[in-house]
Amino acid sequence: GGAMVPMHEITFEVEQARTRQLTGRSSNPKLRIDASNLEELQHEARDALIQHYGPAHVGYRARLRRRVKLMPSAGEHR
Repeated sequence: GGAMVPMHEITFEVEQARTRQLTGRSSNPKLRIDASNLEELQHEARDALIQHYGPAHVGYRARLRRRVKLMPSAGEHR
C-alpha cells in the first residue's frame, strides 16, 4: 500500500425541516442531502461525496453536525 492519504472532512449542517425530514447542507463543496433519519442521512452524505468526487471520494469523509436538538423519534423512548 502507498502512503496514507489525509482525510478531508466535509461537514454537513443538519436541520430538521419537519418530523421525519432531515436536511443536510455542506458549503464546500455545495451539496444538499435529505433523509428521514440520521443513519440514512449519513448514507446520503457518503453517496453525495462519491457523486461529487468520483474515485477521489476515498480521501473525504462526511461529518454530520446537528445545529438544533432533534426531536426524538416516536419509537425511541423506552
